[in-house]
Amino acid sequence: MLNTFRCFGKLPADANIDELVPSVFSVFPVGEKAAGVFICDVMGHGVRSALITSMIRALVEEQAGVTTDPGELLTRVNHALAEILRQARTTMFATCFYLVADVDNAELRFANAGHPCAFRIRQGSPPAEKLQGNGRVGPAMGIFPSATYQTATHPMAKGDFIMLFTDGLFEAEDQDGNAFSQQQLHAIVNEHAALPPEHFFTHVLDDIRRFSKREVFNDDVCVVGVEVRRTN
Repeated sequence: MLNTFRCFGKLPADANIDELVPSVFSVFPVGEKAAGVFICDVMGHGVRSALITSMIRALVEEQAGVTTDPGELLTRVNHALAEILRQARTTMFATCFYLVADVDNAELRFANAGHPCAFRIRQGSPPAEKLQGNGRVGPAMGIFPSATYQTATHPMAKGDFIMLFTDGLFEAEDQDGNAFSQQQLHAIVNEHAALPPEHFFTHVLDDIRRFSKREVFNDDVCVVGVEVRRTN
């Protein structure tokens, strides 16, 4: 898989690794010619949110061995999570985005459970585009046990770079309380789209820090990128 994809994960330098944070990403093989990339953000902070985060990650990796369809995977994980929360008499929810990069079919398959849409940057042809599929975003997981999630498909080409992230990126505020918007995030992603992936995230995070004039983000931030190095 290393000859096919390069993966980049990033936490800001100010992130406290001793804190229990409610966001996580995971990258794993899906068969021999595809990679699964999962990111989620659980409501709240503290021990309970961190435990739910770990539980979701385990459920995703378990279900990835059962189905390669992102929509079906999120549907299965949501049903299991909602049942666990019901039995625990706990109200929680999580936003999630799951992507499968399939080399054999040269396509991206993805499903979204209330999460910010990932960006796809095409080699030599910015601007970045949102992976929105048919425009449908399912509800956050853990709320509706019977919710179903749809899989969308986009073509994939050598040199594509896909960026997944949590909403902490655009919830930064300046000193007057003005929030950094999703539109501003899209703009700086476009500005740095031509950079090598290993430098891209650093520049994006630095621009957001300059906006807020703070070194520490208001919310936990998690970003992950996948560079497609070849397709069949």
